[in-house]
Amino acid sequence: MVASREKFFEILALDREDNRWDYKQDIHSKPKELFYELLKDVLAFSNSGGGHLLLGVEDKNHNLVGVSNIIDESDLGQKIHTSLGYSINIELTYFKHYNEGNEIELGILYIPNAQRIYTSSKTFTGSRNTIIQSDIVYVRRNTSSINANGDDLQEIAYKIIKHGKYEFSELDKSIIKRNKEFADRAARVYEYLEGKYKFSSINFSSKLQELFYNQVKHNKLEFAILLGLDEERIDDYFDGLAVPRIEHILRANEIFKLPTDYFFQPTINLRKPLWYSPMISYCIIDKVVVGKDILFEIDKGEFFRTVFMQMAISVHKFKEWLHSSRTEKPKDDIALLFSDYNDLDDYVSTLSDEKLANYKRHLSRQFYKLLEVAGSGVEREEDLLLPEERIILHLTGFNDEFICRIINESIKEIKVEDKNNISIEFHYYYELKNLIIKGRTYNSEKVMVEFKEEM
Repeated sequence: MVASREKFFEILALDREDNRWDYKQDIHSKPKELFYELLKDVLAFSNSGGGHLLLGVEDKNHNLVGVSNIIDESDLGQKIHTSLGYSINIELTYFKHYNEGNEIELGILYIPNAQRIYTSSKTFTGSRNTIIQSDIVYVRRNTSSINANGDDLQEIAYKIIKHGKYEFSELDKSIIKRNKEFADRAARVYEYLEGKYKFSSINFSSKLQELFYNQVKHNKLEFAILLGLDEERIDDYFDGLAVPRIEHILRANEIFKLPTDYFFQPTINLRKPLWYSPMISYCIIDKVVVGKDILFEIDKGEFFRTVFMQMAISVHKFKEWLHSSRTEKPKDDIALLFSDYNDLDDYVSTLSDEKLANYKRHLSRQFYKLLEVAGSGVEREEDLLLPEERIILHLTGFNDEFICRIINESIKEIKVEDKNNISIEFHYYYELKNLIIKGRTYNSEKVMVEFKEEM
């Protein structure tokens, strides 16, 4: 038995973090966000050689505190099966232990190594973000469950082939290919928003492609000749297989009138991170009503990335709700996982169907600019990025004034407790919660939204 009292204390005695185990006070089957996080861990451990969750242990200092929530192994296994459409043969054991004179309950959950690639066919979304993306491979790295990168996928494929008992189907091959592309593109969006960049042949190839697709005068061969690329290796430069020379960078800067640091800064559509603009960063910081002093202490890239991603997620969710029919919250917890229920309907439960339709029309008129942004995307990215990431890419095509307008029309206020606790109140959510009907105009001279009297 690999989920035993002995195994629990064997791991605990090591007193260190590891990709093969993690510490949790409890695991939960509800609320849904906590179950989705557990499901993500199960998928990640399965794809990373298996692992254990030690239950009843504080994550930071590894103190034994006991569990407060006991889950039946068969019930958890059934819920995983219902959610994923297949079974994972987990082992879950609880046992009593005396700690400093008190009897507490501890537990250990074992997730075995998969002999295939485990993914979810369904996207699971929490109230603030997407927790599990469909057909994305998750792995364990730095004690977290994250999207697999190209190296992770190669290692997983090698292990499965070496095992000799599994033959890749066409679906498996398509998942691996899609995940490689997804990992590259998604990572680029996050690194862009955080202002992080590392010069390499891979990133140089991304810069070349960005530059090439944003000009219309030259075909690929002409473009390569202008930059002085070796003609027999043009595709290698575009694929990140050839290292550039300083001559290539200087030629590109001169011919296309690029900023001198273009090849050494994160860019999308030839644009540096949105918050590099003083006006855009001012519009966001001006919304901070609690914890503005904390901004001096935290990573500014992570702060602005959090704000932009939460804004994009909320705008998308708001748009989806406006265009949906009224839904009722399923009483059964399993049914909730697979329903189209949108918790924004909770705020309008007292409205008749006619009043709800009128209210949605009002909100659609008042927030039409936001809906334009949410309804647009970059076609070639559509199958590889989440809706919020497509919204960010779309925003990079607008000028600073328009982006400031979107920020001001979206965000009501920001509260910063620390780098991991940034809460944002959005105008449309606030009005929904309180069933407020307001008019608004955008004052471009003052760069602010002006509200009219309630109607």
